[in-house]
Amino acid sequence: MKPALSDIQARIHRLERQNRTLITTLCVMCGVALIAATKHSDAIINATEIRTQRLTLVDEQGKLLVDTRGVKGVEIRAYLPHNVVQQ
Repeated sequence: MKPALSDIQARIHRLERQNRTLITTLCVMCGVALIAATKHSDAIINATEIRTQRLTLVDEQGKLLVDTRGVKGVEIRAYLPHNVVQQ
């Protein structure tokens, strides 16, 4: 018994719909994985040495606290408020 043309077309449409569903599910899973991988954590990084040409420290609100530039020698500009005790 040979399948009718309408049966073959119905099967192709069903397979295409399943493929779209699988591709959408895969894209959603990749998106969730990317979000989970870039989740911010309060991890502490310990390093023996850090080398950079410029280092800027900001507070939680993004306000500039310290700006350092080391071209020849070291130039440090502190923007700390007057009520902060420096140690």
